Amino acid sequence: MKFEYVYCTSTNEIVCINKAYFYYNNNKSYFVEKIKDSLVCPECFVAQVGYNNDNPPYFSTYPNAQHAPNCTYTQDALSGDSARDFLKSNKNAQTIITQMHRVLDNMLEKKKTQTVKSNMPKNENPTHIKSNEPQNPQKTKRLMQKSLNREFFDDDYDCFKIFYGKFNMEWEEKKKVRNIFSNCC
Repeated sequence: MKFEYVYCTSTNEIVCINKAYFYYNNNKSYFVEKIKDSLVCPECFVAQVGYNNDNPPYFSTYPNAQHAPNCTYTQDALSGDSARDFLKSNKNAQTIITQMHRVLDNMLEKKKTQTVKSNMPKNENPTHIKSNEPQNPQKTKRLMQKSLNREFFDDDYDCFKIFYGKFNMEWEEKKKVRNIFSNCC
C-alpha cells in the first residue's frame, strides 16, 4: 500500500513525501536519525511504513505490517469501474450527497453543520462504498486519495479519487465575444 504522507513518531508530526524526499537528498543524517525508522500509518499509528526513493518517491507499508483493525487502509481500494458504476446509478444520488456532507463535517470537525440529515451510522466511513460483490454484498472498499500538492501522473487521470491539500487557485471568467463579421465575405 502506498502513502503520500505518514506520521513520524520521533518528531510527532505528519511528514509528507516531499519533506522526506528533501531530507533524504539534502540531509541524509537527519533522515536516518529522525525519520527512517519512525514512520507509521497516518491513521492508525500502528503499521510500520518505509520511504521508497523511486521516481516518484512514495511511502509504503512493510510487507508484514499490520494496521489497527478499524484503520481504513486495511480495506481494498475501489476500482475505477466500480466507482463509475456507483456514481452513474440514480439510486445512489442521496447516498453520495450524504457521504459528501459527512466528509465536509469530518474536515470541519469543530464546526459540524446542523443541516445534514444523515441516516448513515456515525461509525461508517463516508469515503467507503459498498463493493456490490455477490459473495459479500456488505463489504466496502475505499476511494483512493491524492494530494493536490503532488505531481500528477498518468494513473491520476480518468479515475475517481478524493483529493486533499491546500493550494492557491485563480479563477478567471472569460467572456465570449461574438464575432459579428463571421458571415461576411
